[in-house]
Amino acid sequence: EFNKYIAEHEGKMPSLELYEKSTTRVRDWQNQELRKLEDHYLQQRERQARAALLLSRFSPAGSASYAAMNLAGTGLERDFRFRAALREYRAQFTAYYDRKSHELVEITSQKQIPTTMVQQDFTDMPALSYTEQSLASALDAALPDLGSLAVWSLVLFAIAYFRFLGYDVR
Repeated sequence: EFNKYIAEHEGKMPSLELYEKSTTRVRDWQNQELRKLEDHYLQQRERQARAALLLSRFSPAGSASYAAMNLAGTGLERDFRFRAALREYRAQFTAYYDRKSHELVEITSQKQIPTTMVQQDFTDMPALSYTEQSLASALDAALPDLGSLAVWSLVLFAIAYFRFLGYDVR
């Protein structure tokens, strides 16, 4: 669009208003397409992860592994929450980036200097906001796996006990 504008207006740079409209339109389209792709991918990924988790709970090793991951705070739910926080941060950072780009274009067009000569302040960059889950919620997440381990223990103990009772020493 900018090249077309420059060609049509004999080398004149586009106005700041045209720059803002174009970048806003392109950025909105990019964000919308990225959000669609990412949502579709994450839905498939979460569905596969939950199916794998469900199937692995049929094994004592799988239950022990998932209980340990949840207690350590490295389970699937943490990953899902972190990715959600990252998506929110991407939107904040994109708005920040657009604002800083606008400021840079405004400064360079007013002072008629190259962009490399502009000193910008990035101390107001937004920070990623993510908090780890509490110990109580980690225990709640590990509870189904701990219960599964308890059931496995009881079943295997009962099998061993009744086999021992049926064993003939002679």
